[in-house]
Amino acid sequence: MTPFSACQTWVEVMTMAKTKNYTERAYEFIRGQIDNNVWLPETHLKEIEIAENLGISRTPVRRAMNRLKDEGYLNIEPYKGATVAQRDLTSQAVVDRLQFLELLLGHLFMQLQNKGINVAGPELDHIYEAIQTATVQDDIPNYIRFKQQFFSYVVSFNGNSYFRQISLTTFQCLNQLWIQAEPLKRSQHFKFEKEKGSLLLERLVQAIRAMDYPNANKQARIWINELILEEVNC
Repeated sequence: MTPFSACQTWVEVMTMAKTKNYTERAYEFIRGQIDNNVWLPETHLKEIEIAENLGISRTPVRRAMNRLKDEGYLNIEPYKGATVAQRDLTSQAVVDRLQFLELLLGHLFMQLQNKGINVAGPELDHIYEAIQTATVQDDIPNYIRFKQQFFSYVVSFNGNSYFRQISLTTFQCLNQLWIQAEPLKRSQHFKFEKEKGSLLLERLVQAIRAMDYPNANKQARIWINELILEEVNC
């Protein structure tokens, strides 16, 4: 073997070692973001953004994504890229998401208060009436659908697109869990919503109409804490 070819082989070996280390680094980063609920289900991931964030090339990021796909963390489709997969969550993971939602709502109501934004209007009233009708009729699918619309409407008043996206994804993820839950747990959750959630929602809407956002935040926190207790005791 000539000195040149030996040198070339050494470079190739070192390059492969670095690539492996970079792949592991990308893998740990992506998985950590998912495990810590920073990237929620359906979040679209871009190789180039992750590579730039980590200061590496796209190749190890791509390898890390393929590994995470095999482990069920990601969905990867041709021409569409990678998205965070919907996975079964532990009870603690559900509680973590609820606590994260509480923080998001606190930030939202603080912004509405500071900027003096009036959220009340015909659309809010229409959605709230639809929620009440679905509750009376025991229409669980429509109840959940209109609850999502209500949340989407209120969140739409925040000017930060990233905040809107992560808030809606978090709420949608929780709704999806309740929709896909076994019939007994789903009916128990709806019973909770009828007995406690309806009153809290009424108070929340009243506070929003009055632009009393500190009280709106209080009602939202009570609602979320009740949901956490329900999840823990379920």
